[in-house]
Amino acid sequence: PAAVRAVTDNAYDKLYKRYTPEQLDLAKIGYEKANDFIRRFVAAGGLLKEGSDPPRGMAAMLLHEALVMDVEAGVPPMTAIQAATLNVAKAFRKDQDYGSVEPGKVADLAIIEGDPLSDIWATQNVKMVVMDGKVVDVAFSNYKNPIPSFYSYQSIPTELEISPRLLVEGAGPTTLRVRGNAMWPFHRVMLKREFGSIFNLNSIELPTLFVSRNELQATIAPEMITEPGTYTITIKSEGEVLPESHRAHLIVGFRE
Repeated sequence: PAAVRAVTDNAYDKLYKRYTPEQLDLAKIGYEKANDFIRRFVAAGGLLKEGSDPPRGMAAMLLHEALVMDVEAGVPPMTAIQAATLNVAKAFRKDQDYGSVEPGKVADLAIIEGDPLSDIWATQNVKMVVMDGKVVDVAFSNYKNPIPSFYSYQSIPTELEISPRLLVEGAGPTTLRVRGNAMWPFHRVMLKREFGSIFNLNSIELPTLFVSRNELQATIAPEMITEPGTYTITIKSEGEVLPESHRAHLIVGFRE
């Protein structure tokens, strides 16, 4: 579609303007080397697969362009198609249910017009999409985004309130209530002994329970607070190094 191409062309136009002609010549050399690697990788029996989240342009369109690039690199068209279907399923160990048209597998289909084995660009001529056996409305009329928030995995509470805010060294286990905005089940409460650093590089991930969009609960074991002083409490997304929320401070006092 014209709108999709306009977005992609704009992204590439901005990208090209960053580089000098000499840098672009080096990029072309790098591209040829990448093609040579892909050819040798496939010839050696490597499992080639394509992803749907490119760094530039529109994801769906650039997936088709990736198939074209595979073929231009010397990969057989069927291997390129499998790189976006069966090989992806194999990589995630889901090929018993997905990735190819076989009896007993999930009916996820893209019906196209043309022969992609003679012209790989034909994969773009999608006429019908079937997901889990049901025809998808490709016009997306009355469409509602099922994702609750764009980049929700990066949504981090800005301000935190914790309770209790004062503990005694070695006490516990203690249930810590952490309140803030935009909590998610994949958020984790982090604990660190504060020495003035702005980065919680040595934070401990606490066992975390999602209570609501405004509250998490975490468990602090006695061995985590054996030294009196100031500790920081932050929120991070599971598996993500950054971003991290603002800090709340937990005071650990001396045992009498």
